[in-house]
Formats: sequence, structure tokens, C-alpha cells
Amino acid sequence: MTRHNEWPSNLDSSNKTNVRHVEYSKNLAVEGTCDNFIKRKDGKTTLLKNVQYMLGMKCNFMSIGQLVEKGFLVTINGNYLQFFSS
Repeated sequence: MTRHNEWPSNLDSSNKTNVRHVEYSKNLAVEGTCDNFIKRKDGKTTLLKNVQYMLGMKCNFMSIGQLVEKGFLVTINGNYLQFFSS
């Protein structure tokens, strides 16, 4: 989920919905879905597809469950979260 409108690549505004967000204790409007590139530790980029674009968020969130559903391997070790594309 992202709130940065400069990040979305190919925003599809036909996928509008609402998401109940626990931290904000309210529903947030999803303005659509888009593809976003994230910069990896090695300097390369990875494309995340169908990311929800939400204006009402204060920061970006990544869903571990959704990353796993999209084929990423996720490991948590101490204070570190790593995810690997397959």
C-alpha cells in the first residue's frame, strides 16, 4: 500500500474500494492499484504489481501475506525482515 502519487506506474483507478485499517481505526479509500518499483539493497529494483494506492495513509505499508501470495520468500531473523523474489 502506498500514498505517494509520484510512485505509481500505470495507476488503474477502476479498482477502487475501501480498506479497514486497524492503526487508524477507520476505513481508508483505495483509489486504485498500480505497479511500484522498490530499490533493493544491491541497488537493483524489483517490480511489485497490483499495489493498492491509498491517499489517507501517513506512511507506506507492505503486507507480508501479500508478498508471499505473489511468490516472494520472506524471512524474519531478529530485527531484520528480508524478502526475495523468485
